[in-house]
Amino acid sequence: MGQESPSLSLSLCSLSLDDMENSVEADHLVMACTIVDNHKEIRSHALIDSGATGYAFIAKVFAERHNVPLFELKEPRPLMVIDGRPVSSEAITHITKIGLSINNHHEMIPAFFVTTLGGYHLTLSIPWLKHHDVKIDFASNSLTFESKYCLNNGVNDVTRAYGIEEELPHFLRAYAAQSALEHMVLDKDEVLQILPK
Repeated sequence: MGQESPSLSLSLCSLSLDDMENSVEADHLVMACTIVDNHKEIRSHALIDSGATGYAFIAKVFAERHNVPLFELKEPRPLMVIDGRPVSSEAITHITKIGLSINNHHEMIPAFFVTTLGGYHLTLSIPWLKHHDVKIDFASNSLTFESKYCLNNGVNDVTRAYGIEEELPHFLRAYAAQSALEHMVLDKDEVLQILPK
């Protein structure tokens, strides 16, 4: 009694929960992406987390800042770090349903779990990876959407998207500064233009 059902709890890799300074590394697979909500496009980035069990996660402050519609869950869902420890943030009480575009891959995410995240505003997890049967090429830091599901639902042709690499710390710091000031967020190419060479 008092123990949570394993099927209701979610897990998230601890690097998704760390502060930005602790979690920003070029070794993480992070994709530039766009969130689409009622024709409003929000540029962002998503961590690909092969250790997380929820479909996808969105940072609560990010969702609130961009006025993304939130839907309350009937029952709160506990959130655990991948090793089973509970996280310091509260249980997940809301989801959002919004569109996501990565390169030429477009989809409606059925449930982004809203929680406290670190330097990454979005996290795409194991169920998302399985659903799309995404091919991950670690050598080229890329995702390829080529499954039958993707070709029938999200893309017209095989789509390859490359992750953000060496400039990731600069990109995320610039993104964080802009977000904190509620300025329009620059995309990767725009950030690279203003970075010192």
